Parts: sequence; C-alpha cells; structure tokens
Amino acid sequence: MNVAVPQSSPVPESNGHSVPLAVAGTVHGRPVEVLVATLPDVLGHIERWTEQDPMAIGCWGLRSDYSAPLTLPLRQKAGVVRESRRTVHLIRLLPGEAHGATVTALCGERLRILGVDVLPVGMGMPCGGCLAGGLAADRKHTDRIVVSSPDAPAVHS
Repeated sequence: MNVAVPQSSPVPESNGHSVPLAVAGTVHGRPVEVLVATLPDVLGHIERWTEQDPMAIGCWGLRSDYSAPLTLPLRQKAGVVRESRRTVHLIRLLPGEAHGATVTALCGERLRILGVDVLPVGMGMPCGGCLAGGLAADRKHTDRIVVSSPDAPAVHS
C-alpha cells in the first residue's frame, strides 16, 4: 500500500533550515498532518497520538518535494537487544516514501521506530552491513565507488 507523504507549499522553515519530514495520520477519526525537522520530533508526535487514541493510524517520511535522499544513523535503545548488538544502523529515506512502525536499515535489519535512538554522525559502533550497503547504494546512485585497501605492513606488524 502506498501512502502519500504530505507536503506543504511553501516549505516552512525552522531556525533557517527546511523541515524535511512529515507525519500524517488519523487520530480520533480526524486527519492530522505535521511537518517536523527531526526523527525525534516524528517519534514525539507518534507517541502522543497513540497515547491519545490507541486506534490511531498514520505514516511518516521524507517530504516528496525534498531535494535528495536522507540517511539517518539509528541504534536500538538500551535493553532492547544485547549491548554487543547495539550497532549503529543506517536508514536511507527517499523523498515521498512513506514509513510506518518499522524501517529497514541498509544491511536489511528491520528496526522498530519507537525502539531506536537517533545518534549524531560518528557516534557508536557502525554496522558493517550498513556501511557496505551505503557504499553499494552510493555506487548505484553515482556509478562510482571509492575502494581502499589496507596497508599490508600495518596489517601484519
């Protein structure tokens, strides 16, 4: 099922930055739409709506008029999985693509959106599959890839 992610015209600004994400749904039988700047803002709206109405439905995603895909670093919240499995996964949001309760990382792992922390770039242990998936996606997008090989003396010394 495809669900159109709402967009607005003109693009609202938040502290001088465009607002890339949209959350839409039905709460108590009424349609709701909100444009937000960050994934924690998306999660906040989803949590409030489901507290107000356990039967609430909706979706969220990158606005369809956004200029390019957006990649977010996510990690499972503490206590959801063993600490050794709390690697940082990358999810790529495509403009206009709607998401629900789960997202799929570049490595293929499905993550519950209410069970993740959004991290700053460079924090935490990266998922090797997501890094490889990111390189493959970049190659597909640009038709080129940068490959680095380890320095042989450094590996064996």
